[in-house]
Amino acid sequence: MPEDTANKNLCKHTQDAQTFLVTPTKAMAYIHGTATKMTVCIDNAQHPFIIDSGAHCSIMARNYLENHFPNWKDQLLPTKAKSFKSDSGKMTSIGTIIKERIIPHSKGNIRLNPETIVLDNAHIKGFLLGKDYQRMYVIDIYNSKNRHITIGANKEKKFSLDIYQISAQDPLKKLLNELREGKLSTSLTSKQKLSLLKMLRKNRTAFSIGEEPLCKIRGHDIELYLDVERPYPSMLRRPRYPESLETRKEIEKYINELLDMDVIIKIGHNEIVETTTPVLITCHDGKYRLCGDFRALNNYTKADRYPIHRIPHALDQMAKAKCTTKMDCMKGFDQNGVKPNSMKLLRIICHMGIYEYTTMPFGIKNAPAHFQRMMDTIFQEEILEGWMVIYIDDIIIYSETWEDYVQYIDRLLSKCTPIDLKISLKKCNFGQQQLLALGDKVSGLSLAIAQNKVVEVLQKAVSKSIKERQSFLGFASYYRNHIKGFAHITSSLYRLCSKDVVFEITKERRDEYERIKYELKNPAVLILPDFELPFKLYLDAAYSQGLGADLHQRQILDGEPREGVICYISAQLKDPEASYGATQTECLCLVWAIEKLHYYLEGTVFEVYTDCTALKSLLNMKTTNRHMLWWRIAIQEYRGNMTIIYKEAKTHTNADGHLIMSKAPQIMTLK
Repeated sequence: MPEDTANKNLCKHTQDAQTFLVTPTKAMAYIHGTATKMTVCIDNAQHPFIIDSGAHCSIMARNYLENHFPNWKDQLLPTKAKSFKSDSGKMTSIGTIIKERIIPHSKGNIRLNPETIVLDNAHIKGFLLGKDYQRMYVIDIYNSKNRHITIGANKEKKFSLDIYQISAQDPLKKLLNELREGKLSTSLTSKQKLSLLKMLRKNRTAFSIGEEPLCKIRGHDIELYLDVERPYPSMLRRPRYPESLETRKEIEKYINELLDMDVIIKIGHNEIVETTTPVLITCHDGKYRLCGDFRALNNYTKADRYPIHRIPHALDQMAKAKCTTKMDCMKGFDQNGVKPNSMKLLRIICHMGIYEYTTMPFGIKNAPAHFQRMMDTIFQEEILEGWMVIYIDDIIIYSETWEDYVQYIDRLLSKCTPIDLKISLKKCNFGQQQLLALGDKVSGLSLAIAQNKVVEVLQKAVSKSIKERQSFLGFASYYRNHIKGFAHITSSLYRLCSKDVVFEITKERRDEYERIKYELKNPAVLILPDFELPFKLYLDAAYSQGLGADLHQRQILDGEPREGVICYISAQLKDPEASYGATQTECLCLVWAIEKLHYYLEGTVFEVYTDCTALKSLLNMKTTNRHMLWWRIAIQEYRGNMTIIYKEAKTHTNADGHLIMSKAPQIMTLK
């Protein structure tokens, strides 16, 4: 914090003192007394500015910074003072921040640069200027009939101005202020920004900005179907859980928030109660959340089997994309209304009484399937045209040209407005060449693991809990396309998840665990497929290591033709397959790989690289072996598109995703 200064040490830009008439209001800070409140400009946006003579230092709240300044943590400075006392309790400091405040007026502006303490648990809407900087800038508050303040020490230069006569802002700046929660790529030109902002301004009502209330999506209310009849079983009529005093405070906070948002309503005292679900307070990333324990309701709910899209196949469509945008539906399922008959099933109970949801809460069995069906129905035409990917409440738009890109976003938003589907502007990224989507870092050419998703997993040791081990392997398996030989690396860890196996951390298992963490930390960067170019399929079959295959393609990467990996696949051998000979295992590997990669290989030209000479004659083989006959029939449809290339075992290797070839291969084209 700055030390007090005498009048002679005033900043130069405050020497031309000006007086501003303001309306006296009660301070919205944690101190007592009357304060002066006005509006200042910070980063081209208007914010509340409180001058309080009862505060000893200048402060602001962390939650206000998070809501209005996304990159505030990059500007945070350390402070020696860690806590402050006030009439409402002890406040915790997390640092200081310097933001230039401009008190605007058509006849002149005053610029202030106070260093402000950021409090973690304060409730202040705006910036509060305390005694420290009031003395520094010589700010005097006059509590006369027309309350006003003066700034500066030179009384001869003081004159009165009306604070409410602020000149109008430039329309483009005003638009930037309104849409400041969205993130625009820094690589966009001024012309591109202008065209994008004009389109966003036209579709302003499609976004949920700040604390705007949520709407219910029209025409897509959900109805729940149970597989039991009245009277409902006792498991659907559960009492509330015991609650500590601290838990009660959190429940009261969230119940009041949900009431204000019209997400829940309190049931009448004369209504018949047939089902009740207790509530829980969960903590994730240091933030508390209210949720209902709907496990019993889910057990009695008929399953909706609507398919959710496969994420790898969805991301493969983004090849060659030059402009991408990721959007997120505001609060997801909370926008889905619930039909009156189903609202009675969504009743929660706590110490405050019984409430029922008017929108779909998180944790309901069929909510993802219903939301995916709804989005597929609304945007069916756009999805079929091939420039939009939707995974439940995540929307990705991509294009090769800027003009089409702006047009696509316009089409999306124009469909959202009539049905009151709200997009969270805070989670929008516009004009990006690469983005984080569905756990991956996606660009127009490559696919990499988003490291922010794996950082917590890398810090964990092997757990003694079967569920935690299964959770770790399930998480790692999501990224198995990036890891060569995943099935072989994790074979003993999967055996450790069996209930019949005694938990014992051997050197082999510890090495496998560390190997998986290393592969997640240093994954292969995959390329997105170009279906107009031929593919290369490398087979890797071994008796002890199971089956493996790598799908490659030669593309223009970094300005020159290079071969890159599209995906790795692997599988363990089943017990009967472990007895196969070398030729049978290699044939099995080919049939298995083609079946797994059918999405890429059907209708395309591709080469198969193998170190088994017998594999070249599989399609024309005359044999009575039933396995070989079945495999031969299984791949007949690829006969005209597949070329098998034999490589000796010592040269049939991949290094960093690229084939090392020292000799000219023998090529046989299947006709």
